[in-house]
Amino acid sequence: MAKRILLTAVVFMLILTAFSQEKILKGKVVISTCNDALPGVNIYCCDSMVAAASKAFGRFTIAVPDSAESLVFSKSKFNNYIFEIPQKSGTEKVIVSLIPVNENKFPALKKNTIAFAPFELVNKKITLMYERFVTRRHSVGIYNDIYINSHTILYKTPIYNGYKMELFYRYYPFRNKYFGTYIQGKVMWGYFNADDIPYYRVDYHGYESEITVSNQFYTGGLGLSGGISLYFAGNLYFSASIGYQYFPMNVPNTVEYENKDYRLGTNSGSFLLFNSYTNPWYFTGPGSITEIKFLFGGIF
Repeated sequence: MAKRILLTAVVFMLILTAFSQEKILKGKVVISTCNDALPGVNIYCCDSMVAAASKAFGRFTIAVPDSAESLVFSKSKFNNYIFEIPQKSGTEKVIVSLIPVNENKFPALKKNTIAFAPFELVNKKITLMYERFVTRRHSVGIYNDIYINSHTILYKTPIYNGYKMELFYRYYPFRNKYFGTYIQGKVMWGYFNADDIPYYRVDYHGYESEITVSNQFYTGGLGLSGGISLYFAGNLYFSASIGYQYFPMNVPNTVEYENKDYRLGTNSGSFLLFNSYTNPWYFTGPGSITEIKFLFGGIF
């Protein structure tokens, strides 16, 4: 008799479990003042036992009984947050924002930067930059470079007219309201109308002469750099960076001169473009292999 009662109870519990419903909650925990991800937050459900904790990037997943009404999110140095669970069943995606006990230690940082590079004006180049912080440590932005009859101090030719766009992503290993360090990656695209591009012409007798040719071309590339950002008087901004880029001078493989087409190269009877070791494009021009930037502007 006792075995029958026990068996009946087990079957009854299995039936209740089969028909019971639960909710799956997925989401992210962030700091209220800056939206940075917050790992290591304990999540309590129904009782004092920890049901889950936020992992890397503040992500969490927790299954709660359908009868549960709320969750408690708790972490040292932050105020507890009580989340009211929606009544409907299924999967819910939520964002939980914890407020620091001492908000002065987590100040809200400004998110938009506009700057320009005044030293580039020497080369008749206008550089403008816009940066948007997605979180405290991550930002995206754009450089706009405009060349107006531009040439360099070291080389008076070629002369460039054109536009260069650079889309970048920055990661800040350290950043507060006064100072930041960053690593930057970027992709680039540009269009140029270049005058007086210097070539060497070699005739069949080995005689070398230098001529200049005009060309229009599109080009693109990639870049990687590191730098620092300084913030003054609340809204003033300065940045210095150094890095490398690949942005080739994408001229055609054949050039017309004196009603003849010449193939670029080093053979007799052809044109030879300045190579990448002596061409000013790759030293101080738009495709400078080593790139140094100084930016001044404001943050808001």
